[in-house]
Amino acid sequence: MQISRNQFVVLLGLVCLLEVGNSTVPFTKSGKKFVAYFLPQVRRVNLDILFQRAHLLNIRKKLKAGKGLSKHELYFLSNMAKWYKLPADTPAATELRQKVFERIELCVERCDVIPEKLVLAQAIVESGWGRSAAALKTKNFFGLTQRRANNFVVTRSETTTYYLKSYSTLNEGLKDYMRTINSHAAYKKFRYMRGIMRRAGKEPDAELLAVGLIRWSELRELYIEKLQMVIRNYLPKDIEV
Repeated sequence: MQISRNQFVVLLGLVCLLEVGNSTVPFTKSGKKFVAYFLPQVRRVNLDILFQRAHLLNIRKKLKAGKGLSKHELYFLSNMAKWYKLPADTPAATELRQKVFERIELCVERCDVIPEKLVLAQAIVESGWGRSAAALKTKNFFGLTQRRANNFVVTRSETTTYYLKSYSTLNEGLKDYMRTINSHAAYKKFRYMRGIMRRAGKEPDAELLAVGLIRWSELRELYIEKLQMVIRNYLPKDIEV
């Protein structure tokens, strides 16, 4: 019986998962080196997001108290809406308060951190612990693609070719990666789950939120299992650099 390439990849992944099981995998020297390089950048981008989120929450608090918003606050809100791909037009004065409040709620849902262990797990899976030559050249460790042509072809069919996105810095690549999760319709479930955790007073959980990225890969459930396996078995509980 012949099997397709995709079926072979799935079977190979299942074998890897069975081999690892639930045992703790030693955190190798090369693994530590990759985390030492990658983690501070992840924390820097997440910190920027937290500052923006805090500003949004302050604006929401101010609006709930019946206070008006400054031009600077409206400008900031408009920029956040554009960044997270929400309507950024200026509503009419008669609709201003309600429209602005709705916009803040949508921005707050999207303007939030991606757990650093989940970011690391995706980077590890997508770039082979940062050893992928293409990832190193493009500063794209997550397999993000585009249709605009460059030198890094990912997939090609008779009608469409996808290319690996390229960034000038790792920071730029991380920002686009986080923006993708925080704005793309495919990851609405991720944002919904994270919002539930926030409303329950909990920090976003990397292993649980991995489920919200099921549409990141054609492998679907197997991809989620791979991410969760990396989080559980490869990354130490108390990551330090």
